[in-house]
Amino acid sequence: MTITKTIQIKSEWQLAYSLDYIINADKTRNETLVSGHALNNIHNAEFEMLRTRRFAQKMKGNFSNGKGEVFAHHIIQSFDPKYNITPEQAHEIGEKMMMQFTEGKHEFVIATHVDQDHIHNHIIFNSTSNVDLKKFRWKKISNLRKISDEVALEYGIQPLKKTLDSKYKAYEKYRKEMTFSNEIKQRLDFLISQSSSFEDFQNKLPLLNLQGDFFTNSGKLKKYATYKLLDFPQQRAKRDNTLNKNGDYLLKNLEEQFKQNEVVLSEDEIIEGYEKIKRDVFALPDVEIVIEPWQISQQDEDFIYLTFDYGIKNQGEVRIHKSQFLTQDNGNYKLQLKHSDFFLLVDSEHQSKSRFIKSSVLVEQLTSDNLRPATKFYSARKEFIFALDSLNFLAQKDIHTGDQVEKYFSVMKSKLKDSSEVIENVNRKIEAVVEQYKYKTPSLEVKKKLEGLYLQNEELKNLHNEITKTIDQVEQISEYSLGHKERLQYIPKDKQTENKSLKH
Repeated sequence: MTITKTIQIKSEWQLAYSLDYIINADKTRNETLVSGHALNNIHNAEFEMLRTRRFAQKMKGNFSNGKGEVFAHHIIQSFDPKYNITPEQAHEIGEKMMMQFTEGKHEFVIATHVDQDHIHNHIIFNSTSNVDLKKFRWKKISNLRKISDEVALEYGIQPLKKTLDSKYKAYEKYRKEMTFSNEIKQRLDFLISQSSSFEDFQNKLPLLNLQGDFFTNSGKLKKYATYKLLDFPQQRAKRDNTLNKNGDYLLKNLEEQFKQNEVVLSEDEIIEGYEKIKRDVFALPDVEIVIEPWQISQQDEDFIYLTFDYGIKNQGEVRIHKSQFLTQDNGNYKLQLKHSDFFLLVDSEHQSKSRFIKSSVLVEQLTSDNLRPATKFYSARKEFIFALDSLNFLAQKDIHTGDQVEKYFSVMKSKLKDSSEVIENVNRKIEAVVEQYKYKTPSLEVKKKLEGLYLQNEELKNLHNEITKTIDQVEQISEYSLGHKERLQYIPKDKQTENKSLKH
């Protein structure tokens, strides 16, 4: 047995439709068991639930148009056919579970359906308590799945085992395919910045497990090079013109980039240097979101499983490696994601409907459930840190001026300009939201939107200040270094004559 869906009902229409569906879906078979808690008439459940909500608003003087509000919750509880459970037993389990879950403080309707190969309960409960008139908060209630499993065990029913392994194997294979281009670009970016010539570049490719194909059978340089990762199960090589729209990786453009590199890492230093840049830059997330404990369906040694609603009547689950989570002191987690991440969304009831989703879709779904805005880390930060690490490397080699320094210094200046423009853009968005809603009572959706914009603004300002401070430091060091070199090189003529006479 398992909880296969938990759905938020966010409108009166959706509430009416859902109640009508669960009560009448099997009426032609006369096998559906229907009951309610704290309701006078099961067929008036929609009206009674809405009257409870309205009464709570009157008592608290807090009226809402319902936008962004959750009116009720819809739960589906499924039972494995192998236990030969009767509809009456399934119905009784559902009632016991709900009385524990809501502490008897919320109206609910439960309908046991037998129209499929497995018996399942549809349960809808009012988000407004008919006892204390408070709104239901998932994070304050014991885990629903745990309660469901404990009640079912009283009847000798074991929880359904996860049947996602084959789906996740397919997902892992798909994800590797998706990461080939990103991984190749990361390694090429580093090698191009640390190669003094095309020959040097070729020699360093194997050090980072990259295979490059540049020449025809007759020994002529190809128009397009291809690259393949030797430590990934990559089947087909990637052509350089497909890696970037700007042509940064085209063979005809590489030689010009190599000329700018006055000092580069030796072959012995390449692996260590790449590991550092990978930690400092490539491992940085693009977005970070807060995950509350109630959003986690289960954990194992390596993975955390997250469940959320999507669409009108669907619930899905994704599996994410624990390395992407940071544990917080308050019991929450911070999930760090990249824009290039893809996840397998497994439909809890119909696994054939499982599909791959982008990290942006995952973020939208998870944050809409807990109303916590995501923190975005702009790509400018990664490019800034890459340039900073490169300048630090040059400084260690006593290089503080020249074309190579100027190249990374220009990157910093461009990122400073980019951050200024984005800050202005975010400020305009904040002003527009405030102007639109300053004469109204802000809904939860509006509050969430503003909170997210404020967090973006803070992150951008911190980045802007960090870049400004670094640019000032680099300018001071470069000016000192340039002046110092000029002083060493400039010797007045009389001093030159004097030096010669002293030598003699």
